[in-house]
Amino acid sequence: MTANLNQHQPCKKKKFPTRGAADMFITAWNANGQQETLRPMRSYPCPHCSQWHITSSTQRSSGGQRARDLAHIEAMKRRNQREEARRAERRAEKRKKKGRK
Repeated sequence: MTANLNQHQPCKKKKFPTRGAADMFITAWNANGQQETLRPMRSYPCPHCSQWHITSSTQRSSGGQRARDLAHIEAMKRRNQREEARRAERRAEKRKKKGRK
């Protein structure tokens, strides 16, 4: 079995559903005075898992890249919603067929 090189492995980084949640984590971490070599400085959208991660890097990607990442995340969320709707329809059809038998 060969791996699909276009498919990304699931992110192993800490995930946050929103930018606000990631930023609150950063604020709480820094307010508690955590003594770590690398402390979280900012959040960023992940184009692979459609969630937000945190980084200790202060360098941001270009505005164009960030906009593309955000657009990709929104597209992934819409795709996931469509897929979930299709699965729900299939489950409903199966239940309906069972009821007729």
